[in-house]
Amino acid sequence: MIDCGTKMVAGSEQKLYQGSQGECYYLTASGNKFYVDKSECKCGSNGKAENINQIKLRSAVIVDKEIYTVSYNEIYEQPNWLTYTVSNRAKNVDRGSMNFYKEANIHTSDNADYAMNPWDKGHLAPAAAFSDSYANLKTTFSFLNCSMQLDRLNQGEWAELEAQVRRWSKQYGDIDVKIKLFFAADHQVRNTGVHIPTGFWKHLTFPNNTKKCFYFANEDAIYNWDRYEQKCPDDG
Repeated sequence: MIDCGTKMVAGSEQKLYQGSQGECYYLTASGNKFYVDKSECKCGSNGKAENINQIKLRSAVIVDKEIYTVSYNEIYEQPNWLTYTVSNRAKNVDRGSMNFYKEANIHTSDNADYAMNPWDKGHLAPAAAFSDSYANLKTTFSFLNCSMQLDRLNQGEWAELEAQVRRWSKQYGDIDVKIKLFFAADHQVRNTGVHIPTGFWKHLTFPNNTKKCFYFANEDAIYNWDRYEQKCPDDG
């Protein structure tokens, strides 16, 4: 899915997208595609429509955002993995009405992927761990740091584990975190083109080099976060 300009529909500006076969459409309020003439999609910098098949999407783009490093899959429109360090930073700013933003020259998910469905814009590097400055907090709102995570998981036991890691950091020192997204062979793909992760690994490395690993399926967590601890995989 490629962003291709906008179209006025019944007095409302609708974002246009180009599909894998060059078709042009916008998303209705219910999340369905409504197709329009292909000529209305203006996807290229020169104002001419580009076919997505002519744009080579990458399966792994490594980006260093200073407070985290991410491997991003443009085909899936989701991260492959992301690493960051929790270091007991002071809270100096609030997220307020910050919104997620797209990055130049990297094909990511966008607002349309999260509209009218049960998936949250799930931070991988949590905003609460980087609220020491406006710049750091804003960096966590990049779509590079955003995953299709079920709302009840994102706001439930996943958030509880994030809070626990911050407490551990205060007690033990800096904790290195690596999050790896898992996609089963039959994972879901939304009609907007975004791929839904099957689950999430969270690997923690403590200052004394001991490790803890957790795996959460991308569904409602029915147990406390500690029940999701697993033996750490050999691949780290």
